Amino acid sequence: MLNMYERASKALLLSNADTLPIDMSKLKIEGLCWKALTRKDAKHRGIIENEEFVSYADKHTGFVLDLLNGKYLIIVDECLPMTERNYIIAHEIGHIICCHTSLHGVLGKSNDYKTEHFQEREADICALLLLAPPCVLDDYGISEYEDIMKFTGVSEDHAKQIVGELQRYRRTKKTATEKALCKKFRAKKKRKGKGAHLPDANDCESD
Repeated sequence: MLNMYERASKALLLSNADTLPIDMSKLKIEGLCWKALTRKDAKHRGIIENEEFVSYADKHTGFVLDLLNGKYLIIVDECLPMTERNYIIAHEIGHIICCHTSLHGVLGKSNDYKTEHFQEREADICALLLLAPPCVLDDYGISEYEDIMKFTGVSEDHAKQIVGELQRYRRTKKTATEKALCKKFRAKKKRKGKGAHLPDANDCESD
């Protein structure tokens, strides 16, 4: 699972993200081709039309379809609060960057329960690493879960989980990828000027 931490850091390094909070619906990662649609839009466009997929979509808050040839489509429930929707998209991106298996076109699924459970757990952690990269939080001096909520826009439960990931990060040696990612976010902070404040989740809508 350690490789997942490197995958998440590399994905952000190769993305257009350089400040917190990160709007996952606008995230673009070099070398990956994916698009996020609400469940309503997917149905309207005829992407979800057969009974099996309609039933599956109605029972899940989000999932990612493997369109083959390196293309993916993320479907998310439009009724979810923005915070939860952002997390769901990050979770589905986690399935993509971790190269998970697919079943009947749905990425992260498997005929083997243990494999599927492992992949779901891995995507959960990857979502947290994408939304609140530990190396960036540490570089910004953010460590309390209340501050993590404020600056990344994640829920209280997720913020508390991120505290654990941050503690794990501090026990390991920073990788070259993590150093480069911190430098990228630090550069954006400097461009905002000396008087720039730490990013706030409320800034997300103005980006």
